[in-house]
Amino acid sequence: MIAIDIKENLSKYSNAVVVDLTTIDGRNAFRKLSPYYPHGGILIPNTPNQTLNSVSEVWQKLCVKGEDDFYGIKGEIKFRKGLNINDYWTYAEARQEIFIPLYCWVLENKAFGIIEWIREQSKRYAIIIIDKSINCDIKNVDKPLSCAFLLKAYIEGNKPYENAIEEVTECSYILVGQRDFLYKKKKVIPQKIANVYIGAQRILDFKK
Repeated sequence: MIAIDIKENLSKYSNAVVVDLTTIDGRNAFRKLSPYYPHGGILIPNTPNQTLNSVSEVWQKLCVKGEDDFYGIKGEIKFRKGLNINDYWTYAEARQEIFIPLYCWVLENKAFGIIEWIREQSKRYAIIIIDKSINCDIKNVDKPLSCAFLLKAYIEGNKPYENAIEEVTECSYILVGQRDFLYKKKKVIPQKIANVYIGAQRILDFKK
């Protein structure tokens, strides 16, 4: 069983395996699952031959905060589609186009062994994933999106990572006495699904 929560509620899970995404302290065995962990070599969408240290660094580097207007109304936050591109995604679009696929890429390319360990342990023990936010609504931009939610979704093969695991049924026959009995067993096969395009963005301009 896997659940998500915030650190303030840890006392409720005294017998659970705690996966803490809020710190990258060296004593945290699961620090490499945090979007803040400086793995190095993290891809940047639509930006060839350049990388940054963490998912968080890519997110912040592409973020452009609009200036407050004359009336003091806060400007819109938007995100560049690449480091050298003056074309933008909205906050909601950036979650889909930057954060969600990039976090998936890190899980698969920088921490897949830890993911496999958690999948196996979750069959026997309660796993609690701790984050600063438990916002599971990708479209709700008023609150930070929970990485604990994304990690749980990846491990279990749920949206937005519904293809991360494939469930197949293995069939075999067991001889009991003089009769064969069909035995079916469900098996989960991990799939690597991350897709981050890092080539130069192609912009088609049909205006003459």
